Amino acid sequence: DFIMTLIMGMHLSDYVIIASDKKEVAVLNGIVIPLHEDSNKIINTDMGLVTGSGFVDLLNRVKNRIALNQICHTDEILTIIKAEREAIAQKLRYTDEAERKILFHTGWLFSYRTIIGDEIRIRLAIYHPSIDEQHYATVNENDIIAVFPLDIAPEQTKYLNERLRSSMLSLDKEPDINRNMSHNISQLLTLVAAVSEISETVSKTCDIGIVFKGGTVLMANNVSIDSGSCPMTKI
Repeated sequence: DFIMTLIMGMHLSDYVIIASDKKEVAVLNGIVIPLHEDSNKIINTDMGLVTGSGFVDLLNRVKNRIALNQICHTDEILTIIKAEREAIAQKLRYTDEAERKILFHTGWLFSYRTIIGDEIRIRLAIYHPSIDEQHYATVNENDIIAVFPLDIAPEQTKYLNERLRSSMLSLDKEPDINRNMSHNISQLLTLVAAVSEISETVSKTCDIGIVFKGGTVLMANNVSIDSGSCPMTKI
């Protein structure tokens, strides 16, 4: 089984940050075999940014379908995910439990913009079968979401979630957008580094994507807490 693991997101009201580590591994008979650390897991679409973690075969099928289509609405993302997930599920129906478990723990984070009244709002959402197999869930403003590797114990996952949530800096507390982004990106990179120390499925480097409610998209590739800076490129 080939898997990709850590994805995280922050909803900062006026903008959303998505982070994904770069590592892809194989798991054979319970043994983790690192393959490479250059996976590009964040996709830029007309709708927003999309990233996923879990079963690589399924993630790649969804990624390829997204690349071939002009994605403008969350329903289109969900339709593609469900169709490809069902196709993989049919293939795995009579295989071992480990593969079915990975499929159940394969999920996606994505951003999208919506209009409420006459105001454009940015949204961060997650589709994960362990939460709901039919619908996606939105992340509250000034909150975080993270999908951690399966080899991390539940109590560690709880601690890491609380650590990330408590370190997030809202725009109410730091309204300067550049300082706000710098702080929150630094917290994400710090947590990626911490997770890489306790899970051999996670790289220390990651990709960062930012989407503003006005539609501007920024990306940074192959960055880590050791990089010293995180130069963002407008897409």
